[in-house]
Amino acid sequence: MIENRGFIMREAMLLVHEISIEIDIDITKKSRQRKHTVPRNICCSLLFKELKLTLKDIGIIFGKNHATVINSIKRVEEASSLKDDTSLTYQLYHAQFLDRFKELSKSITYSEGVNNIAKTEAASYSAFIEKIKKQLKDSIGMHDRSVKEATHYRTKYTSCITLYNALKVRFDKLKDEHEKLKSISLLTKDDEREIERMVKLAQSNHKVFSRA
Repeated sequence: MIENRGFIMREAMLLVHEISIEIDIDITKKSRQRKHTVPRNICCSLLFKELKLTLKDIGIIFGKNHATVINSIKRVEEASSLKDDTSLTYQLYHAQFLDRFKELSKSITYSEGVNNIAKTEAASYSAFIEKIKKQLKDSIGMHDRSVKEATHYRTKYTSCITLYNALKVRFDKLKDEHEKLKSISLLTKDDEREIERMVKLAQSNHKVFSRA
């Protein structure tokens, strides 16, 4: 079933108008003369069977209610079983119009198929865009986390450098004091061991912060 009702109604109206011009009879005219009713009934039947239009839609095209449309379709079916001039007239018009309606039906079906493909592609592109948006959002999040972590480690590194420099100053001062003490006084064994212990501690701290 064609989804775009407006499109098929427009195409159906154009076809009915073209047929009226070709046979030089206005089949939408409200007339009970056979030259109007027969081609009109055939068109109603073909619109219903080939284009799958509803009775209401067919009624809109011809300015009739759905009951009149039903009656037109029944007349075409009944005429096929008759063996008179009326039946022959119906057969001639049916043969003349059938190919036109089949061609329009194929055209509309093809258009609907292309439309469905376009919808599918549009949905695929939309999904692709959403995927790219998500990837971009994730990338931005990762960048922001990286910047935050880098800032954190930079701050930590700066603190370590500051502490290292402070300890180095203390170590250098202790070393100088040790050299002075060695040059001006005789130290006891206990004093020497204490100074050596402090120097080793300072050297140990120096090695630790040198690796930071």
